[in-house]
Amino acid sequence: KELLTNTIRQFVGTDTLSLLINCAGHYAEDVAGEISYEEAVTMLQTNIIGAVNTLEIGRELMRYSGGQIVLLASISGILDYPESSLYTKTKRSVLQIADAYRRALRPLGISITTIAPGYVATRKLHDLNQNDLSKKPFVVSEAQAVAEISHAIAQKKPLHLFPSRMKWLMRLLSLLPKPLLSLLMYKKAKWMQTPANS
Repeated sequence: KELLTNTIRQFVGTDTLSLLINCAGHYAEDVAGEISYEEAVTMLQTNIIGAVNTLEIGRELMRYSGGQIVLLASISGILDYPESSLYTKTKRSVLQIADAYRRALRPLGISITTIAPGYVATRKLHDLNQNDLSKKPFVVSEAQAVAEISHAIAQKKPLHLFPSRMKWLMRLLSLLPKPLLSLLMYKKAKWMQTPANS
């Protein structure tokens, strides 16, 4: 945290800040398979501790002048079920942590915007899926994602989920009984691991 704080101060050249965005994240699939201890720790440190550090640094640098902190979560974090992946649980944690900080920092004039995107056609997503995104529903382009995120930041939305079709799908799935949702998501993860032409 101290290193990150010093880096930000050097970058902006001042002790005050009006906008701070945390878009760091780490992903490893562990629903239909196993991940290593190192991968698990990296996900926890990057996705959760990184978000908390961003919020604390933002609080420190914005406490007198106010500002906006933006956290990138994931639309998968909307779902709450026992067998969800560690990645999903970390991103759900980001949503909940953001809610807590939003209330705590409001008196300081600090707003928090949480962005929860679905699948974005980044280079990383292509690499993770051997350039085959046919099994990823409602994929949006990087340009579309930038437009959605920029608009949410400008509007200072507390929470922005996109794309809208994925948002409504997640909300419908969240109505299912948790055991059924767990089974459904496990089968989805296994299906996504099979080659598209098999």
